Amino acid sequence: MKRMIVTIVLVLLGAMSALAQAKPDADKKPAGPMPTVDQVLENFVKAIGGKDASMKITSRVEKGTLEIAAMGVNAPIEMYAKAPNKSLFFLDVPSYGIIQEGFDGTAAWAQEPQGGLRDKTGNELSETKIDGQFHKNLKLKEICSKLEITGVEPVSGRDAYVLVCTPSGGSAEKMYFDKENGLLVRHDVERDSPQGRSPAQQYLTDYKDVDGVKVPHTLRMVGAMGEMTIKITEIKQNVPIDDAKFSKPAAKP
Repeated sequence: MKRMIVTIVLVLLGAMSALAQAKPDADKKPAGPMPTVDQVLENFVKAIGGKDASMKITSRVEKGTLEIAAMGVNAPIEMYAKAPNKSLFFLDVPSYGIIQEGFDGTAAWAQEPQGGLRDKTGNELSETKIDGQFHKNLKLKEICSKLEITGVEPVSGRDAYVLVCTPSGGSAEKMYFDKENGLLVRHDVERDSPQGRSPAQQYLTDYKDVDGVKVPHTLRMVGAMGEMTIKITEIKQNVPIDDAKFSKPAAKP
């Protein structure tokens, strides 16, 4: 049971780094007049508080709980991010131990009690470099070699424009922007993990204003291995975070 819990956590948290990806449906055609990519992105930036307000945020610390309801798991989680491209999550799973993954802007690593400490390489490292960008969602036109609107699909009963981003050096991502309020409400990704290539869907809800910028406080992730929900209870922004926080820890003897 513990191994299964950890497998679900690693697979889904690996996908979460992208802020969760499925391959785009090449046969899907837009129905009716569609907005341009620029219009969808501009509406999103406006919906979260505007570019100026967003760019003023250069660090973020989030604390909350990770729940896997099917297994009765409720674990504290902490997530740290610092511009331009550093990130770390820290999860304490009851009766198992600490799971953490970090990126210091150059090197990416992961550590958990059974698997130990390991470096991320290859596609996993390349995609972590993309995901680790603090202002990723504001720089999609720079990150994605191809951006297109493929249609409208329902997300939790509401229509959303589907934007497909194909970054250089990474697999395609699908982002769903609410047709009415412009917010990002779903993000589909596919990421490497110790268990292989893993697709997942991330649903972003409960947006709240934090320092003039709207931030989702509930993240529900669904993948082939299961489902889990992160509920954020505390967010602090523009707080000092030592770069050493993101460095690879020393291997245990």
